[in-house]
Amino acid sequence: MLAMNKANKLGRFQDINASYGERPPSAKPSIRTKRPDLVGRPITLIVQIAVEHEHTGLHEMIKKSFQDTPEVQQCYYVTGEFDFVVVMTVTNMAEYEAISQRLFLGADNIARFKTNVVMDRVKFQVAIPV
Repeated sequence: MLAMNKANKLGRFQDINASYGERPPSAKPSIRTKRPDLVGRPITLIVQIAVEHEHTGLHEMIKKSFQDTPEVQQCYYVTGEFDFVVVMTVTNMAEYEAISQRLFLGADNIARFKTNVVMDRVKFQVAIPV
């Protein structure tokens, strides 16, 4: 029964992935899962981004570009050496290269970025302890 349930879910995910080509990125369906590898997104990346100029309007444009990118799971505006930290999932490194060309190298206000590829997710928790 459990194996059949997993097979049904996998089939549904494959159907959703197959339909991606017919929809714009903002209209892609989303699936709540703690295991992106189960839906064909096995690579998680943590990207640190430094901006060229500190200006509110430019920051808002960068924030909007991250918000509009479905591969970006989390985005934080932070203090320190970098200005933003982004967590994203991709199907392969070629997809990440295309995204980085568009989001980072193609943006006028990005000074530099540093990418870390997650080798093992040791802990993932969304519940906040009280």
